Amino acid sequence: MDIPEVARQAGNHNFYTPNSGFVAVDMSSGSSADLGEAANSKRLWLNSLVSAHACLECGIQNPAESQNHFVTAAGIVKSYLEGYDSDQGVFQDAWRDEHAVANRLFVLTAFIHYAARRDVFEPEREIAIIGEIIPIESLFLHAVVHAEWLHSDHHYVKNNHGVMMDLALAQFSVVAKETDKTLADKYRMKCVSRLEMMLELTFDKDGCCTENSSTYHFVNYGLFSKARDFLLEYKLIEAAAKWEDTLGKARHVGDLFLRSNKTLPLVGDSETMLATFFPSMESDDGGYGLGYYPDAGFFVVSQPDFHMTLRAGGMAYSHRHIDDLSLTIQYQGKDFIIDCGMYNYDIQDKLRRWFISTRAHSGIYVESMGNVRFANFPTPKDMSRFISLEGHGGRFAIRAAHNLSAEVEVERLVSYGDKSFMIEDSFCSAHSQSWRMQLNLHPDVIVHSLDAKGGFRLENGSASLCIWFDPRFDVQIENISYSPTFMCLEKSKALVMKGDGDSLMARTKIDFGATQLMGASSPQ
Repeated sequence: MDIPEVARQAGNHNFYTPNSGFVAVDMSSGSSADLGEAANSKRLWLNSLVSAHACLECGIQNPAESQNHFVTAAGIVKSYLEGYDSDQGVFQDAWRDEHAVANRLFVLTAFIHYAARRDVFEPEREIAIIGEIIPIESLFLHAVVHAEWLHSDHHYVKNNHGVMMDLALAQFSVVAKETDKTLADKYRMKCVSRLEMMLELTFDKDGCCTENSSTYHFVNYGLFSKARDFLLEYKLIEAAAKWEDTLGKARHVGDLFLRSNKTLPLVGDSETMLATFFPSMESDDGGYGLGYYPDAGFFVVSQPDFHMTLRAGGMAYSHRHIDDLSLTIQYQGKDFIIDCGMYNYDIQDKLRRWFISTRAHSGIYVESMGNVRFANFPTPKDMSRFISLEGHGGRFAIRAAHNLSAEVEVERLVSYGDKSFMIEDSFCSAHSQSWRMQLNLHPDVIVHSLDAKGGFRLENGSASLCIWFDPRFDVQIENISYSPTFMCLEKSKALVMKGDGDSLMARTKIDFGATQLMGASSPQ
């Protein structure tokens, strides 16, 4: 929804939430609202004052209608600030969600900034409307409370939310400089030191984001690019050589993640479409190549006719799923083997729990691992790891292992050559293990069973490939869910190979060349 439409519908009791639309909030009864699904995401945006900021921007951009927009904008802020300390209703996350606090300081800073620059409005009377509804001095005091909260290391989180906190703090430090230089300097020094720390934590030595998600690689690239530009423009730092080097590497990684049809593989908390500006590099190789990032937990291959990802290891839990040893494959611009997406961010939602579980990922898992919890592992690297990579002349072999079960280590070797992938899954255990190897399919894929046992031909539009499972084991087709974007739910299928034993060596071949039907049955 665009800014003018948000401003048109917004009001003191009608708040906008991205991806979910407007939510009516009853301010007279403890700020209650029927939030329904994805309640935590809606509370985040309700406490971010995005409707007020949209109205402010519309007033600035449309002088003829500015009075109405400014009245609405100031009214939203005033009604919010009168109740947000109550810890009731939708305000229960007002001071618990660092993302919301950072967003709110950004909005308050914008109000203070524009209210202090009456010269940008004609006539001057228009901006005074905001000051009459909520005095600028009051806005500033509220902003300082927010800045102090963000300044505290006790509230700081070492992921993209922390970057948002520091960017909001940097913006307010520029505005606060006119009122209290000592205070502004305190905020400036804190946000700059933490941003430089986060630059190293967020990207590995080769520029791959450590937040376990293709989407969040681009989110963080955008955040740090904005932070760099802001710090330089307002002379909060003198140079940014390290920033330029890291962001240059991150651009290259982004080119590998971004597939030929400009979509992203749904690794971790991700959506298929790129939601932020990304300046794709103009290189002779067209952004193709191989990326091996064991510290960040990714192996990525981008070629003109196919794209592949494999997950193992990593150094953080942010936006991570239980996707160890899972892979995705796109061929001729069509998705075939997928991760199923994220659905939403509400861990209380049983669907969300399914989407982050092993069932939503194309990997191999053993029953003895039970309900995997991050808290059961000392570090993310204790869950899984890359072991080795060999490759030359367009061929490669990548080996990884996971320890999701305390009883057994499971290995996966994926090799590519001669237009085919070979997946070799193995383990050796002191106890019999029930295991399942699954390949989740995109909803557009049509499955044909081949006469040969364990053979399937997959079609997606004009593209097709064949999969040959180990004939010693039965293969079943199961129903799964798929979520390409936030709160979007579709049905799809998975090919599942199962077995039991104290050891395993199973091979699965994915062939781009063998496209003959070979007596295929009706599609399933």
